[in-house]
Amino acid sequence: MFDVAGKGDSLRFDARTEGELQYQESCEAHFTVMLKERVGEKPKSYNHRVCEMHEVLERYSAESRCDVYQSQHWFSCESRKKANLKGLGTSFFDGDYYKDEKNRGKTGRDVWEEMKGKLEEKGYPLPSSVISSGQGVYVKWYFTKALGREKLPYWDTLQIRFLEVFREYGADPASRDASRVLRILGTYNQKNGGQVRVLWLNEEGGQVRCYDFWELFKAFGCSEIVQQPRKRLQQVTEMPSEKELREIVMETAQNREYLHRRVVSFACRGLHVVEDLKKLAVMRGWDQEGIPDGQRDLWLFWVVNHVCLSYMTSHQPRNYHEALCEAEPFIPKHWSRAKFLNKMSAVYQKAKEMASGRKWVSFGGKVWPLYYTPSNERLCEDLNMTGSELEQLDYIRTEQTRVAQQKRKRQEAGTSGREEYLQQSQERREEARRLRAEGMTWEQVGEVLGITSKAAMMLVVRSNEH
Repeated sequence: MFDVAGKGDSLRFDARTEGELQYQESCEAHFTVMLKERVGEKPKSYNHRVCEMHEVLERYSAESRCDVYQSQHWFSCESRKKANLKGLGTSFFDGDYYKDEKNRGKTGRDVWEEMKGKLEEKGYPLPSSVISSGQGVYVKWYFTKALGREKLPYWDTLQIRFLEVFREYGADPASRDASRVLRILGTYNQKNGGQVRVLWLNEEGGQVRCYDFWELFKAFGCSEIVQQPRKRLQQVTEMPSEKELREIVMETAQNREYLHRRVVSFACRGLHVVEDLKKLAVMRGWDQEGIPDGQRDLWLFWVVNHVCLSYMTSHQPRNYHEALCEAEPFIPKHWSRAKFLNKMSAVYQKAKEMASGRKWVSFGGKVWPLYYTPSNERLCEDLNMTGSELEQLDYIRTEQTRVAQQKRKRQEAGTSGREEYLQQSQERREEARRLRAEGMTWEQVGEVLGITSKAAMMLVVRSNEH
């Protein structure tokens, strides 16, 4: 362990060093810096390539007279929207401890010492770094390997857990946002003149300690919520009214966990379907000419619907800004944003209802999101997908195209030849065993490996038979 204040500068840690830990991507990715020259004014946003990170962060960290922030993750283009999110390299929370009366007068170091004691008492992993924001504290866990955008619902789940564990220290709900910006090390907070500086580092072998995301996920108890076997909401003899459903949902912690598992499952499904619908549009050439008449409404409807599903775990998502970002490359040039939103009025109404707190409908003793949750068959029928198109997609498929799709994905992953295929199978089998030993369900193992739960189970079962 390394206490910055107590041991000098034996371990260099500044804005550049932190950037290296956070941004695990090539020059094709982008991150955002926001600069506010005076308190109360609207910040200006600047986008930079990750390969320019060192000089950019060094330059901004010297902007001592301004409030300067950076995105914590990286994006596929110069737009800090979750639709463009490319990778997640850290989990964190922003502790506004000073807002609580009992913490008034305490320093960030005092509060961190209390947090540290609680973490050690509960057996939770200590963070990689604790940083003074000039007023509150940023507590961060850096990842050894970045998460892709498709794992966003799991990242959101861990962020929600942080809010529960660190509520007494003013954990800010806004820090759940994957597009969140936090202050850059070395800059100053204009509100009180406090410097953004390191309070504590978790040193291991002369390096800052980083974590496997799934290690954190399990250690903070998230696997107990998401990875348990599916259970129905408590059995009911008749279909409950909306009021009765809310009472049922809140009656037991078990039901709340059931609902969260449902949320994560549908959010992952939403992200997968959006990516496949965009891929389908590109295959049909709609990125060149726009979606033709007669096919436009259904495609847009399903994209917007699944964007809303995708961000069910996110903090106050701006669904229609995200949906427009996803669909804009395929909208005819003569369309206005108003026309796009008008076309999607049915989904928009559901989004507003969900934002007001009405998230679920009940059917057959189960609860379902207020958004539509179509089957693969329904999507194939509505969008007239052909077998050859389905084979090129990654998630939407029929039983007839499943094998061909999986074979194509293996080939794209570089699996060529029987020997290499067997080696990859053995590696996945060992990984499946390891994940099961950690308490994951077959469904979760399949999600991590990118295969179905049944395929994940058969990997291990067949090896045991031999």
